Amino acid sequence: MKDFTETALHKEQVYQGKFLRLNRDSVRLPNGRQSVREYLSHPGAAMVVPVLDDGRVIMVRQYRYAVSRHIMEFPAGKIDGGETGEMAARRELLEETGYEAATCEHLYSLHPSVAYVSEQLEFFRARGLRYVGHSGEENEFVEVIKLPVVQALEMMKNGEITDIKAVLGLLHLAREQGI
Repeated sequence: MKDFTETALHKEQVYQGKFLRLNRDSVRLPNGRQSVREYLSHPGAAMVVPVLDDGRVIMVRQYRYAVSRHIMEFPAGKIDGGETGEMAARRELLEETGYEAATCEHLYSLHPSVAYVSEQLEFFRARGLRYVGHSGEENEFVEVIKLPVVQALEMMKNGEITDIKAVLGLLHLAREQGI
């Protein structure tokens, strides 16, 4: 395989937000020319697919400002300093749904948008769920929805579930369950 590594010549942080950084770097390309790369630095995130004992999944519906609409998702959030992906997945599950999991199995990792963000997303599946109370976050408003995987897949086909993390989680469950 050929090596197309680009070498940073100058790094510039354009913006520092609460957890995202916008960077603009000058790079040397494999052909010797120079170019500019703009990208977001992200601390990483975890998503959990909570599966109830009866086979239904728990999803959350919340308003997402960036796309100006309500979105159906699985519980997810950034990995805080000192947390592992599993710790973040368990924390998000509790904060967003009020459930704790007996098991939280790592499924896979991926980079959702490699062209402009460094985020690595860790996918987990939670089973043995037990409702312990919804703690929530002060500025996060979510509706907890429990539904059969088949219904969620139909919602995906109809454009009601468009979040890529949710789509991948549902496709994983569908393959696993032979749907």
